[in-house]
Formats: sequence, C-alpha cells, structure tokens
Amino acid sequence: MTEVHFFRVPSKLARELKRGKGVMVADALVRAEAGLAAIQESCQAALDAEVAAMIQEYGADAPDRETAGFEGLYRRGCTILDVIGAVPDTGLEGVASSLCDLVDACEQSGQWDWPSVDVHLDMITLFHQTGRALPMEDKTRMVGELRRLTAFSTKRLKGADQTLQ
Repeated sequence: MTEVHFFRVPSKLARELKRGKGVMVADALVRAEAGLAAIQESCQAALDAEVAAMIQEYGADAPDRETAGFEGLYRRGCTILDVIGAVPDTGLEGVASSLCDLVDACEQSGQWDWPSVDVHLDMITLFHQTGRALPMEDKTRMVGELRRLTAFSTKRLKGADQTLQ
C-alpha cells in the first residue's frame, strides 16, 4: 500500500515573517491614515461639486430634468460613491447607493419616479450638509427608509402591487 506523505511548501509570506521584514500593523495604519488625509481635501471638493451639479441638473427646480437621461444621474451617484470613502462620517454611501438603485429601476421601466428622486436628492443634501452631526443610529434609520422607498418605487415602476409595507 502507498503511504501518504504530507509536506509544507514554505510561502513567501512565511519567509518574510521569519526574516522580520514587512510592515507592522500599527505602521500600516499610520500610513493609511496619512494617505487618506492627503486626498481628503480633494475628495471633499469633488463631493461638493458633484452634489451641487446633481441638484442643479436633477433637482425639483432644474429646467430640463423632464428630458434628462437616466445615465447622468446614475453616474453622479456613482461618483459620490467613488469619493465618499475619503470623507468620513457623512452617511452618504447608503443614500447614493439607494439613488443608483432607484435610477436603475427608472431606466428599466423607461420613466422617472420624480417624487422618489426628489426624496433621495433632499436626503443627499441633508447628509452632505449635516451628516457628520447626525447620530449614526439616525442615519442608519433614514437610509433604511430610503431603501424601502426604492423597493416600493421599483415594484410600482414594474406594475406590481402599490401597497407600501
């Protein structure tokens, strides 16, 4: 009968650890925080510009919003998601994600749900202006309600039952 032999192939990581090379966790965290600090200002500026452009192009008072394309608002929401990682504690990631889901549902149906879009834009404005001051519990609850609204709108746009649960 054949014997089974077990052997370990030393990995590069194991060799590096034995040599004492590599970066300590504390050092890596310090470097990461310094890297975030370096881009935080430019990300905040990009966020400010994106929110302003979004409201100007798709807000309730926007003159051409009835003819606006779905892709533009979707891209603006995605841009907010791109830059928000370096701007701490705003809570905008949940709002922007919900907005993108709503716009996706609108595009699939071929029609806008402007009241729901307006609620999302109002929430983006609120979180952008006061998100850091709001308690996390409140932000989580508001984003949860936005997700419920998006789910309801998606069903309505698809022609399903219109009862909000």
